[in-house]
Amino acid sequence: MRRGSIAAIFFGLCILVSLRGGVEVEHQTFIVSMGVDEAADGGVTVTLVLPSANAGGKTEEKGGGAYHIVSATASGFADALLVLRAIVPRDLNFSQLLQVVVAEPLARGEGFAGLLDSLLATPRLNQSAVLAVSLGPAEAFLKTQLPFLGVRLSAGIQTSLAIYSELGNVPTTMLGDARRGMVNAWQTPLLPLVAVNETDGASPVPAGDPLDSVAGELPQRGGAPAEYLGAAVVAGGRMRGVLSGSEMELISFVMGKMEEIPFSIDGHYCRLRQHGKPSLHAALENGVCTLSLSASADAYPTGGQPVDAQAAQQKLAAAVRAVLAKLCALGADPVGFEGRAVRGAASLAEWNENNWEAAYRAANLEVNISVIAADAL
Repeated sequence: MRRGSIAAIFFGLCILVSLRGGVEVEHQTFIVSMGVDEAADGGVTVTLVLPSANAGGKTEEKGGGAYHIVSATASGFADALLVLRAIVPRDLNFSQLLQVVVAEPLARGEGFAGLLDSLLATPRLNQSAVLAVSLGPAEAFLKTQLPFLGVRLSAGIQTSLAIYSELGNVPTTMLGDARRGMVNAWQTPLLPLVAVNETDGASPVPAGDPLDSVAGELPQRGGAPAEYLGAAVVAGGRMRGVLSGSEMELISFVMGKMEEIPFSIDGHYCRLRQHGKPSLHAALENGVCTLSLSASADAYPTGGQPVDAQAAQQKLAAAVRAVLAKLCALGADPVGFEGRAVRGAASLAEWNENNWEAAYRAANLEVNISVIAADAL
């Protein structure tokens, strides 16, 4: 073997060792999920889900293998993590973390951004983990979460998030992106809502809009009890409100992330397919904010009933206007109107002198949507 080949192999081994951080693989446990709850005494409870082969603790049988769930309560996140490191007989490795679930009281609190800063300071933490808000205790959600079709938990979480994102009624915002978008950004984040469904199928739903609800409220039995549906609306560094699944779907449609959505008119469904991407415009002049949205869609019938294009157009325009007005009232801008309005300012200094936040909350909305009936797909 040539000397150059030997040197290359040695160099590669050195890189592998450095990437492992000098810790043997069998001495590590790779965290799958993390939950953070508010404790009764004002502290926090941190819950970790990890493969059972690597640690001690309470074992939960989850499809595709057993997992351990361990929790610790302390005055803050950093202290709770120290307790967890002391009770788990492995080095905690967060490089493959898939999701972080924060309970709603913490997400609505003034310290939400600070909590995320503490999370992001964790060594080897995967910033691409999805950040979600739990409408109930995060610990209960993680204990209930099961892969629906028998695959291992980690694969089940990844698949679920991918599918829900494609449906448009759940955002999939990464931890690092969420924190960066909370302050001094041109677009505020939306976080997925999660909850444990305890309705036993008895939850009432509006006819023609069954997804006008949030996680934990779907009228279902036999499905995954740990649900994802809707979004937590973030503004000013903390959660301000929620979007239902159908409202989130409309925002995905408005932002061009969904080319097609199901839509009900007078109890009959059609498929709305975008005809080009929506056009968004924002302006701030003399303290008055004007937000404009123009879009067109083709309406395809899904049954024998022909589509009433005018009724679909009126209903869609009213629904889009309502969800945009809701976001304005909350002071949240996930669509990114501010980033468009700032282009009209001569400089950032000039823009910073304008009171965008107050003007945005009272914005004039101009929604122009055209719907054309199309032949069946």
